[in-house]
Parts: sequence; structure tokens; C-alpha cells
Amino acid sequence: MELLNARYEEFRDNPIARICLWLIQADELPMIEAFFQVENTEHGNFPDLFLRFESAFENPDQYQRVLSEEFATFLNEEHEQAEQDGADAAFLTNPRLRQLPILSALSDFAQAVPDLQEGNVVVWLTPEYVRDYAAWENWMADALAQGFPPKVRLMLAGTAEEHGFANLRAGHGSAFITIVPGLDMPAAMRQLAASGDRNDPGTQYRMHFVDMGQAAATGNFEKMQSEGLKAIHIAQQQPGWEHLEVAAYVAMGNAMLREKARHAESLDLFDKACLSAKRGVQSGNPAGSIALCQALFAKGVAHLNAKEFELATQTYEAIVPVSAEIKNGVFQTVEAWRMAGYCHEQARRSQNAWDCNMAALDAAELLDEQIRANSTLPYVGTALVRLSETLGKHRELPQIRQKMETWVGPDWETTTRQTKVHN
Repeated sequence: MELLNARYEEFRDNPIARICLWLIQADELPMIEAFFQVENTEHGNFPDLFLRFESAFENPDQYQRVLSEEFATFLNEEHEQAEQDGADAAFLTNPRLRQLPILSALSDFAQAVPDLQEGNVVVWLTPEYVRDYAAWENWMADALAQGFPPKVRLMLAGTAEEHGFANLRAGHGSAFITIVPGLDMPAAMRQLAASGDRNDPGTQYRMHFVDMGQAAATGNFEKMQSEGLKAIHIAQQQPGWEHLEVAAYVAMGNAMLREKARHAESLDLFDKACLSAKRGVQSGNPAGSIALCQALFAKGVAHLNAKEFELATQTYEAIVPVSAEIKNGVFQTVEAWRMAGYCHEQARRSQNAWDCNMAALDAAELLDEQIRANSTLPYVGTALVRLSETLGKHRELPQIRQKMETWVGPDWETTTRQTKVHN
């Protein structure tokens, strides 16, 4: 965090800089998230106000509009909170803030906030998805060319492998600042795992678990298994640690899934995870059923990756009675039925697929409203629309569509066109 603070300070002290790109390794993203969260508390190190906008980028005109809508939502929430606190924040209702182009609105806002006399508004752009990265870069390049209004900065984070904003970096070097933090996250994780009494089983388990994960990340499966088995051995010596056995088995199995030749080994690890979880359930471990769901979902993915649809279906359906025993286990139930339905559909058992997806829809009635709105339910809905054509169940569609619109929103079908999520 000290290193991130120092690098960010270099950016904010640069009078020309307007956009900051954290060019990171994938494992460094949680630290950028932590930096953002800390700066949004009273313990922040800088006088800046950090906002996060997550609207998807379809095209420049649409993006301008949705960012303005996202900012308006923020203003409304802040005004409501200010009223509750008895604070004078009339500037939050200024109609200009909702009518100006987004960067100008942010600038006016920053100049109106009493606490921002020395600070800027820094907006972290993390679009839900980007339809056209070149167009998104051009949107930012145009903003730089026109000149940012006072007290506004943008922040980005990305990996070179995914998208490194090469055009912006090349064409706007003075205003577009790239920060390569160079955090040694593996060393940080090892240090964190080793904190505490080295003779304590919990510390020993953490150390082996972290070493196991880091070996897996580098493809050193021999070391991964050696460290993983050490962690499991420690867990087996402690009463009520069955869920930690499961965590190690599942982590190793998931690493094996990346290698097709190791399919049988991954399944063996998932089977062992299931056995450990069942022992936990039988012994009264409060995390036993949750661990069993975790192990079964992992096993289902292994079968699915190998196109073993019948075995995958059986595995996912086996989750349903287990998730029923978990407090707040409705989400797992919905996902289990959804995945069973997907497997049935892949095996061309349309009626079974329909039944499973309908079971998922029925189970979703009990989901928390917020969870439901951000869940994988759109995939259930689109599966039912698809299957209705095959099975001639057109009469059921109006009720299904009404539920989806009520629960997820009117644009629920567009969600499934942006990403492909099966497991």
C-alpha cells in the first residue's frame, strides 16, 4: 500500500497528467481495489474523492449518456445521505450537474464540494464490458485532446495481456501516465501466511496452502501436490477441519483441470474432497454442507469440461438436497438446477432441460432481491426461451419473460449476449 501511495502521488503531483493507468499483473488487482477502498474512507492519504463508474461501453454517445446517469445516481444518493445527516449540500441538486457533459459535470461538482479545495475527483472507469476497445480509447483520446476541465482525473487498471491501452500510451505520454507497480504478490502472500506462531497448525496450514497455490500457478504440479498434501495432513489432525481439507483438494483439482491429460487426477481429487466434506457433514461441522456443495460444483465442472454430460448432470442434481440444508443456500440451489439444465440440453434431453431450468426459476423466488438482479438468471431465461421453441411451450413464455423483467430488468436478454457463462 505504501508503494501504491507513492506511485499515485507521483501521478497527482504531475501538473500535466490527466489519466492514470495501473498496468498490473492479474494478482495485483486486489491491491488496486484495496487502494481505492482505503481512499474512500476517512483513513485515505489523499484529499481526492474517488468514484467508480461501471457502465458498459457500447459507443461514445451511449457511454456519455450512461456515465451521466451513473453520476446522477451518485448525486441522488449523496443528497439523500446529506439530508439524513443534517448537512447543507444544496449544490448536489444543481441541475447543471445532470445536464453538462460528464467531465464538465464532474468538474463543477469538484469545485462545489467544500472538502475538495485541495483535491480532485478521480473516476475509476471499470466498464462491465467494452464493445470496442479502440472506440473506448478514442473516447478518452478525444477528451485529452479537448483538454480536461479543472479538478478531474480518470483512473484505469489493466493487464498487458488483456488490454494495455497501447494507443493512448503512445499518443498521449504526457497526459496519460502509466504506472507499473511491480508488487511482489507471491512474497506478500507468503509473508501474510507465515504471520503468527509458526508452531500453530493454522499458520502451518496457511503456509502450505499458499505454497501449493503458487506452485500451481507456475505449473509445478509436483510441488503443488506435495504442499497440498501437507496442508491436508495438518487439517486431518484437527477436529472440525474437514472444510479445509476440501479447500486444498478442490484447489489442486482446479489446477489439474487446466491440463486435459490430468482429467482423471482432477476427478480423483474432487472425489476425495466430496468424501472429506461428507465426513464433515456427518460429524456436525457447520461448514460441512457448504464444503460439500463446493466439492460437487468443482466435480461437475470437471465432467462438463470433458463433455461427460450424464455424469455432470448427476453431480449437479446431487447438489440440490445438500444446498437445501444450508442457511441462505438458495443461490447454490438455483445454480445447481441451472447447470443440470445446461447439461441436459447439451445431451439433447430437452424436456429434462426445461424441467431443470423451471426448477431454477422457481427456486429463484426465494433469492434476495439484490442477488437475484445480479445473478445468472438471464441464462435460465434464455435457455427457457430456446427450449420453448423445441418443445412448443410458447404459452409459458409471457409469464417467464415477465418474471425475468421484474427480477433482472427489461434488458435481461442482452446480458447473455455479452458474456458466455456456463459454470
